Amino acid sequence: MFYRNCNIAAKDKESRYIYCNENVAEAAGLDSPQQAVGKTDHQFCWHDQADFYCLCDRKVIYHDWVQVNQPEIQARPSGIAKILVSKNKLCDRLGHTIGIIASYIEVSNSRPIK
Repeated sequence: MFYRNCNIAAKDKESRYIYCNENVAEAAGLDSPQQAVGKTDHQFCWHDQADFYCLCDRKVIYHDWVQVNQPEIQARPSGIAKILVSKNKLCDRLGHTIGIIASYIEVSNSRPIK
């Protein structure tokens, strides 16, 4: 097992990306993080997991749920990766929830999709 650099993303209340770092963009098969902005998980190679990802987003946003190191899988152009995901509310300067901030680490090598 090995650990890669951390992956960071932020989404609005509709689970649209408002930010992601280079690592997330690379995992999604994008050329740059800016290509993710405005899109949802349903538009990326991990679309099969998108409903679950969005459900977790809603739990964090609307039900005061904090996700810490939840094991998940993530489809990538290179295959399937095992990841540990943490999510928390993203708030504006007045403390109003505007979305989620998520981070994850890969805990296994990607393996080809069969």
